[in-house]
Order: sequence, then structure tokens, then C-alpha cells
Amino acid sequence: SFLNPKYSDLTIICDDEDFPAHRNIICPQSKYFAVACDGRFKEGDGQIRLDGRDPTLVKKVLEFLYTGSYTYEPQEYPEMEPLLEGEIEHFVEVDGQTSMATPRTGKAYFHAQMYAQGDYFQIDALKCKAKDYFKESFVRYPTRESFTSAVIEVYSSTAENDRGLRDLVVQLTTSNLECLRRAEDPTLDSKLLDLVPSFMRDICLSAVERCAQLQRDYGDWRC
Repeated sequence: SFLNPKYSDLTIICDDEDFPAHRNIICPQSKYFAVACDGRFKEGDGQIRLDGRDPTLVKKVLEFLYTGSYTYEPQEYPEMEPLLEGEIEHFVEVDGQTSMATPRTGKAYFHAQMYAQGDYFQIDALKCKAKDYFKESFVRYPTRESFTSAVIEVYSSTAENDRGLRDLVVQLTTSNLECLRRAEDPTLDSKLLDLVPSFMRDICLSAVERCAQLQRDYGDWRC
């Protein structure tokens, strides 16, 4: 069972934390761990070292491999204080591949990280599960901080040709523009669009396609 050392034949070491595991459970589900256990990563001592990985996320990956799901527990993964006005400019230069310290804000951000873990450890089922959870949480009572951090995480942690979360972000954003652009202090603001040009491009292309579809549907109607 999950994190039960009984009959464990593998130890996954991440920073200062050790996680007992069972090869017959994790290897069939993860190409990454299968290759590691086959000896290509010099893991002949029954240990896999994941230097630089977040132990909390690795634990959640293992939880998924053992249970078919994973939980979001704020006490394990606390949210940071909301961004102050002007701090968002220091977030990231996403398209320039600049490393960043993205605030851990909200469930959607966490599920975007889990999607990235699924990609890294080559667990397709985890990516599907994380995508489902992300869809449920992305535009549910969003704050500017939670929305911004989720978008930045999606566009910085996924490859450009991996459209799983990117297309979902664009779809949910364009379908909820009235809510996201409401009031004098909108959740979706111009700063985010400036920070993540790829997101701005995808939003624009989606809007253009919707306009074109209206023209196709209504003939002479013009947007």
C-alpha cells in the first residue's frame, strides 16, 4: 500500500525525504521508473534519487500510482500571500525560459504542477487526472493571483506542442471572459497578457476563430 515499507524493494529519495515503493506497482505505470529500475540510471542499490524535485509533488505522484488519484491538502502545500500591486512584473519571463519562483496560489496551480509531473515521469493517466482536476478548479471563484499563477505555470511547465492544458486554459478563459474581465480590477488583466505572449496569442487566435465561425453560421453577419 501507499508509503508502506512492508515488502518494499525500492526507495525513492527526494531531498531529505525517503519514500518506500514497490517496483511491481510503479514501473508498469511509469516509463521513467521502469527505465530507472532496469538499471539505465545507475540505480543498482535499490534507490532512485530525484535531486531537485519537490518532495511534496513526488509524494503525490506516488499517491496516484498506488490509489489512482491524488489529494490537494493546503496544509501540506500552503498558499503564499497574495501578490502586491507591482510584484507581478517580477514573476517570470516565460517565453524567454527564465527561471522563476511562481507563487503557490490555488488548486489550479497545484494541478498544473501535477500535470507537469505526469509528463516528467511519463505517466499519461496522471496527466489525464490532473487535467480533469484543473478543469474543475481553474475558473471556480478565481482571484487575480490564483488565475495568474495557474496560467504562468501551465505555459512555463508544458512544452509548446503539449496542448493538453494550454488548450483547456484558452477554452475556459474565452468562455468566461465576462466574469474574468468584470469590474475595475479584472482577474484577467493586461499585465498577464504582456507577461505570457503565448497565452495572449492563443487567446487572440481563439477569439478570431469564434468570430469566423459566427460569420460562417450567420452568413452576412459581421463581427
